[in-house]
Amino acid sequence: KSTPPSYLCRSLTAKLIQLGCTVQGVPGFYMDDNGKWTVKFHQRTSGILIPYRNLDGMIQGLQIRLDRPLKKEGDPPDKGGAKYLWLASTSKTFGVSSGSPVHFVGDPCSRVVYVTEGALKAHIACELSESHDPYIALAGVNCFNQWETTCEYLKSQGITRVVDAFDSDRESNEHVKNALAKLYEIASRYGITMTR
Repeated sequence: KSTPPSYLCRSLTAKLIQLGCTVQGVPGFYMDDNGKWTVKFHQRTSGILIPYRNLDGMIQGLQIRLDRPLKKEGDPPDKGGAKYLWLASTSKTFGVSSGSPVHFVGDPCSRVVYVTEGALKAHIACELSESHDPYIALAGVNCFNQWETTCEYLKSQGITRVVDAFDSDRESNEHVKNALAKLYEIASRYGITMTR
């Protein structure tokens, strides 16, 4: 779903509250300077909302796949900007962080699970696979705490094999290569074999 225009933020939030939804404590929502609840959408952060779902299919957080990557001030002109951003309201009154939740898609009872980076990629890969293979998506290769918790869950379910479906940029990026090595090491501590 596309992000709404910023001028609708307050009225959309008011409709949710009128329908009985609680917005306090939900990442992205906050109370503005006039004491009204709103949600943090802006023109410069417009894009597509990507849900991060837990094992029960409940949305734990939303990333925005930006229409135009965000560049930091002072970055060289040839450097690409951030393509994804979490919907969060940390710096606002009653605002909260989204954290970096793990995304699950597919049959959670499968004996073999694939792991990759990014919910959009995981969801598409699951849909395109013949048997709708289950996927776990980390928000990034350096989400070690989230991976540790996930491995704990996988072990409790008797899952001993995970297929590494991360991008091939490990070949050219030493940071990614080292982060993946740490993910493999964490998995092995839980008796889980990762194969590429």
